[in-house]
Amino acid sequence: VLSLSETGGKSWLRYELILVLIFVLGMGMLNSILYYARKAIAAIYHRNPQARTEKDDIASTALKLLKQGNNSISNSTVDTSFMHLSQSIRESLKNQHMEPLEVLNRMQKMGVTPDVHSYNYLLEGCINAKNFHTATQLFMEIKDQHSPIAPNTSTYNIYMRGIIEAINSGEHVDISMINDLLIEMRSKEIQPTLVTLNTILEACMIAGSPEMAWKYFNQLPLEYRIERDNTTYNAIVIGIRVNDKLTPVLDLFYPSILAYVEAKSDTIDDILINGLIDIYGKCGNLEKIDILISVLYKCKKKLSLVTFGKLISIYGQQRKGGRVKETYHLMLASGVEPNEITYGCIMEAYLKCDLINDVESLYAEVQAKKPECCNIVIYTTLIRALAKKRDFGRVIEIYEQMKTSPKNKLNRIAFNSLLDCCVKCGNYKKMSEIFEDMLKETSKIPKSQGIESDSVEPDLITYSTPVSYTHLTLPTSDLVQISVYAVSFKNTN
Repeated sequence: VLSLSETGGKSWLRYELILVLIFVLGMGMLNSILYYARKAIAAIYHRNPQARTEKDDIASTALKLLKQGNNSISNSTVDTSFMHLSQSIRESLKNQHMEPLEVLNRMQKMGVTPDVHSYNYLLEGCINAKNFHTATQLFMEIKDQHSPIAPNTSTYNIYMRGIIEAINSGEHVDISMINDLLIEMRSKEIQPTLVTLNTILEACMIAGSPEMAWKYFNQLPLEYRIERDNTTYNAIVIGIRVNDKLTPVLDLFYPSILAYVEAKSDTIDDILINGLIDIYGKCGNLEKIDILISVLYKCKKKLSLVTFGKLISIYGQQRKGGRVKETYHLMLASGVEPNEITYGCIMEAYLKCDLINDVESLYAEVQAKKPECCNIVIYTTLIRALAKKRDFGRVIEIYEQMKTSPKNKLNRIAFNSLLDCCVKCGNYKKMSEIFEDMLKETSKIPKSQGIESDSVEPDLITYSTPVSYTHLTLPTSDLVQISVYAVSFKNTN
């Protein structure tokens, strides 16, 4: 510099310094532009599916096909290396030993970038395999602030479904985390959907937190303009059926349920109707059932065969013989044809109400109109009814018919009903013969059949029946014979 100054090069130096300064500033600006451009491209790359290349979507496509059980993935879409990865995922799902973190690591080594859908499929796979610890790890990785992808509504819905599965599997779950998840969704501007609402309600009810369920039942539809549907109310019913202690809570939701049934009578499903009937029938609250049925009739909603069967069974349990008859005739008037299961329910209800003549009349009706419906349940119910009126001759007649019927193979319940009839009628000789027949039938069934092998095998009721009627006078010889029977058959309880 001094040399240039002395030789008059001061003007040249000034221009050189200006050029250097412009170059430095230009490089700095270029670096800044490239930095922000890279960030913008990355944001588009991870959040806009249309900006992704075909290879980037391989993970999502293959995992979706694997989830649906599709084993034929086109080679034009998936290369050989990814086919190997796909096979590994498929085997992991099949054997319920999925390690999603290892799968993701292998994807990265292969240069395949998973998107949020890929993460969601892996998260769902963990939950289906009941690997809740790994599912939580994966969920935390997805929503981490340094994660290259952003979670979506499905991510949270899947994880909330995992909470339900964990509770059902006996895992200890702090249900208050639902509130934390909703706060996270709001902070990330992720919109809860109807699926979110229904999943939260079911989780809260199964976990025994009806207060939280009631809170979100009212809050979410207003805040996010979510319209409740059948599944919303089914979630409440499912939770109560799982936890009987919550039955009184149903009264809280009942007005809303009735309003929904009345408003959506055309689309209401039997699952909700039958669930409500089951719950109130179990606790004997016929008033609530009557209100529901009256609303359905008001809306001209046709009851299904299953619904009629449930009503008849409940009225029978409550010894409401008149209601049983009324419901049966109403079913026929509605054009709903009973099947063998419904006939069995009606006969059982008549029997519980001591309507023995009605049991016999219905049996005669079935024999005349639908003989193919006369199954072992109907025969057994008839035997129990005849035993009540001590019609021993008719019982033996039915027994002989059953022995020659290939369709109605005698089982343990039928044999126990026959033995009970013999004891009630005091015919111990016939009781011995029937018991011998029972042992013969048991010996015909191979032990290799597992559960089916004990369908005729005598149980505690079989041996207790002869001595359960203490008001009867049994000869000593008969008591001895009963004891011999009890010890003659091995492996009995």
